[in-house]
This record gives sequence, structure tokens and C-alpha cells, in this order.
Amino acid sequence: MTSKSGEPLVGVTVTVVGDNTSGALTDVDGWYTIRVAGPRTQLEYRYVGYAPQTVEVGNRTMIDVSLEQETNELESVVVVGYGEQKKATLTGAVATIDMQDIKTPSPNLSNSLQGKIAGVISVQSSGEPGYDNSTFTIRGIGSFVNTSSNAPLIIVDGVQREDVNSFNTGIFNNIDPEDISSISLLKDASATAVYGAKGANGVLIITTKRGVTGQPRLTIKVESGVTNFTKTPELLNGVDYMTLYNEARRNAGQSETYSPRDILLTRSGLDPYMYPNVDWIDEVYKSFSSVTNAHLNVTGGSEKVRYYVSASFYDQEGQYKVKKMNGYNPNLSYRRYDFRSNVDANLTRSTVLQLNISALLVDAKYPGISSGNLWYHVLSTSPVAFPVRYPDGRWAGPKANSGVNPLDRVQNTGYSNVFKPTVQSVFTLNQKLDFLTEGLSAYARFSFDSYGQFVNRRSGQVDLWNAEGRDGEGNLIFGNPTLEGTQFLNYTKESNGEYVLYFEGNVAYDRTFGDHSVSGMLLYNMRNRRVSTAGDAVSAIPYRNQAIAGRLSYGFRNKYLLEVNASYTGSENFAPGHRFGFFPAISGGWVISNEGFFDGARDVVNLLKLRASYGLVGNDNIGAGGRFG
Repeated sequence: MTSKSGEPLVGVTVTVVGDNTSGALTDVDGWYTIRVAGPRTQLEYRYVGYAPQTVEVGNRTMIDVSLEQETNELESVVVVGYGEQKKATLTGAVATIDMQDIKTPSPNLSNSLQGKIAGVISVQSSGEPGYDNSTFTIRGIGSFVNTSSNAPLIIVDGVQREDVNSFNTGIFNNIDPEDISSISLLKDASATAVYGAKGANGVLIITTKRGVTGQPRLTIKVESGVTNFTKTPELLNGVDYMTLYNEARRNAGQSETYSPRDILLTRSGLDPYMYPNVDWIDEVYKSFSSVTNAHLNVTGGSEKVRYYVSASFYDQEGQYKVKKMNGYNPNLSYRRYDFRSNVDANLTRSTVLQLNISALLVDAKYPGISSGNLWYHVLSTSPVAFPVRYPDGRWAGPKANSGVNPLDRVQNTGYSNVFKPTVQSVFTLNQKLDFLTEGLSAYARFSFDSYGQFVNRRSGQVDLWNAEGRDGEGNLIFGNPTLEGTQFLNYTKESNGEYVLYFEGNVAYDRTFGDHSVSGMLLYNMRNRRVSTAGDAVSAIPYRNQAIAGRLSYGFRNKYLLEVNASYTGSENFAPGHRFGFFPAISGGWVISNEGFFDGARDVVNLLKLRASYGLVGNDNIGAGGRFG
């Protein structure tokens, strides 16, 4: 399976026409395998954003198909708040992302979204593994509180998965892009009003892949590569540093710090221990580090039960020039293990049970100094203040106000082991109610999530020295250490965690009567988040939210569209008497390209739609003080 440009298409659904029990998905190279009954069998190929195609098998055993992108993608279905809608009938601001665009070498999902969709402002402030996610906003800052509270609401498989300043912050970044079926971005109030007090900053909805009928299909993908700095600043060498430093002192009316002899001996390089010339970037950082990423998934099933199971592994090493000393190696290492299982079971012809279980394990080690502080010291420490180490193995240290030894800080100050286990589960029971009235359906959803964080820190310090000169035989002279070290590593540990319970009940209606299309939705949800921080009883009191939300949509001949969304949301983050709020929104659209007078221009402009919306949404991530006063 390829596109017209010859690129392989991953995840194309291949089914036998008229047979719902047979199907397959294409792998990363576009290959697929499917059993057929005979030469008259027809195969249908479907892929989001591409026109479906039907092909008769005939006597062929290998069928190569190229799909064309749809000229009218609005007929496809997109995920919206608590439901799905056709793009053609959307009146709110909803955008989707082509899944091919996010399958980049980046292990972090938020970094993969950069530049992929209009209205998203994304900033990555660190490249340290585990902390290299991007912070992003939708249509700029939409709230009056701090930066972290301006992040959009994250929904994964129908359930909120992240909270501000919580142990689950950044969890969505660890979702393997290979497991994602679709991503929708809700931008305006009419699209996010159903989320009420959580919708002010927009909503990002992620839906993971599900199984399809057919023989088991195994996909394995392994990638290996390197990471390096995109740009490295050029630091002054010792001679230029001393020259410019003296110039700055003269301009300030002060005496020079470095004599011509100091500069001459530094330039000569004959005594690098008394007259050092250190490039701290070169001393601390390697030119690159290795990265390995592996993914495996298997999908298949029968008409009764379908499954999608995946596992992945990510491994990245640090870029520091350190080694095992003092009984330990402080170099950074980051390993991530993912597991996901999505199962659909048809209990009856009208009842489907969906079970989603995912597990994430992060096992990381970090040196005793943060990457940000280390980078600061690398840039600010003088290249001529002291060497890295002396010939006898002593570590060099600073005199007063001459910075710190950056390599010492990353090599000798200990390390932290960070262990983060996460388990997420969603149980959904879908029931069609056509026996009551056509187009009526309902579902009940329950989820349980558990997040943990365990940190073991070992900290210490070696003696630091600064040579005072040389004796008559040319040996270095040392006084007392400029910094006395510790004999043993100190040990501290930290244990934190939280769990989240969520329940949602939804009744929906969707039906077309001639020229009239009517759909509606009414739901109730409740969320309970409990933090179990050791020694803090107040934070262990659960955080609770609940809401009632609804939607009513009407369309006439797919030309004139009207939609009303509203929610009544309660959050305990607000003061008593003000914890519930009503958040309404209304939107409308006129599809001009579906009018008769537009027929002659449809070959040039396939879609022309005017839409307008107005609504009210909120943000309950407020305040930085205590919860109860």
C-alpha cells in the first residue's frame, strides 16, 4: 500500500467487502496479508485522509494499491468532545493531525507536534531525557494564571490523563506514536464548552489504536541513532578571555587582573596546571550519545473479539564525559518501557465491551547536578581559573569567586535513581438502543489510573585543591583543600504517588430525517484524584470534580448548521458557594459550496463554509496557596 507519491502507508484498513469477520492492517512498509474466498472477492482499502478504493482479487496473489488523498476530506469522522462528528458538519474549531507527521525520531509526543498544526505555540526548553517535553498553548495564553496552567486539557481514550503540577504531568508525552490512531485539537469555546471549567486552554484528544478482524498481524520496528547538540556556543580561549577581561577592567577604571607574563605562559601551554586553558564544553560533554527505540504490536481477532497489543522500549544515554569512579558511574541514563492492550468484545449484537489497559515504567538515573545548573557553570566558569585535575589525580577546585569545576560537579557529587511506574485502565460498555428508537445509544465508562514516583538520592563530594605554585624541583605546592569532601555518600529517598478514579455515563442520539439531521448528547461524569504524599495528610484529601454536559446539533441539507453545547461543572478548587459554573456555547455554519449556485466553482474550491461561534469556558487550575485557606 502506497500513496500516489510512492510512500508506504501504515495502518491502512483492508477488508473483504460483505464480510465483517475478515480484515487486516498494513505494516510500517505498507505490506498486508489477508485470506479471500475466491477470485470474485472484492477488497476495500480505507485510510484517514485518503479516498477509499475497492479492488477485485481475480487470479492475483499479490495486489499493490495506491491511494489518492481525498479531495473532500470533510466526509471523514473526527473525534470531538465526548463523541464523533463528520468534518462536513463541524461548526466549532476542530483540527486533526496526520499521523504520518508525528512519526518522527523524537521520543516525546509533544515535540512531535511542533509545527504540525495551526494555532499551536510550542516551546522546548530542555533536551535532558525525561524532561525534554515541550510546553504548548493553543491560540496563545487563554488564562490569567501561571504558565503551567495554560496547558490544554489532555484526553486519552476518553479520559483526562494529566493534571497541573501533578505526578501524571507529562504522561501523554510518553505515548508511543505507533499506538495512536487519531489526534484532535479543540480550539474554540464552542468545541470545548462541554468540558466547562477545564476547557479554557483548549483540548487535545488522543485516541489509541484498536484491533480489527482477521488473522494475527505482527509488526516489529527497531530504530537506533545518535543525539547531539543542534548548536554549541563557541567559548573564548584562555588568552582571549584574559585579554578582554583586562580591557573590561581598564574601561571600568580598575587595574588589570592578568599580567603580560600570565598571558604569555597561558598562550605557550607549557604549564597547563599553573596556567590552564580549559574548554569546559569539550571537557564535560561528548559529541553525541546513543538512542535505541523498539516497538512491537500484534492485532487481529474475530467477529466476537478483537485485540490490539503493543510493547515498546526506549533507551537513551547521557552526553556527559564521565566514567565509573568512587564506586559508581553518574552518567545519565533513561529507559522507558511501554505496554498497551486494547480489547473489544461483542457481548451481543448491540452490546460491546471495551477494555483498555496500559502500563508505563520509567527507569532513569541522573547525576547529582541538574542539566540546567551544569550548563550554567560550563558557560560561566573561567577557562584560566584552574585545570580539571592535577597529575596526581586530585580534582582542581576554585579559589574565591572563580566559579566551580563543572566536570567535578557532574562526576563526583552523587546521583539519583528515579523509578516511575504508571498503570492506566478504561472499561467502557457500549449499548445500542435502536429497539427503543432508531439512532439512540448509550455507554458507561469507568477508569482507574495509578501513578508513582520513587527517588533514591546519593550525594557526596571529593576534596578539591588549588595549586599555590611550584617548589624548587618543579613540584606543585598544595595547601589545604579549597573544599573538603565527604567520606561516604549520603542517602535520602522519596516516595510519592496518586490514583485517579473516573466515571462517565452518556446517552446519545443521531438520526437523519430526509433533509434534516439531528444529533444530541447528554452525560454525567465524576472524577476523584487522591495524592498520597508521605508526611502530608492535607494533600492526601481527594480532589473532586463532577459535571453534567450536553450537545444538540441540527443540520438542513448539509448546508445550514446549528449547534448548542453546554456544561454545568463543579470543582472543589473554587470557594464554597462558587464551585459550580454554567458554561454555554452556540455555533452555526453555512456551507456555501453545497449551494446550487456554487456548482460551477466546486472544481476549483471544493469547500467554502462560513461559521461563527460564541461561548464561555473556564479554568479551575487557580492559585498557588493552600487548598483550604
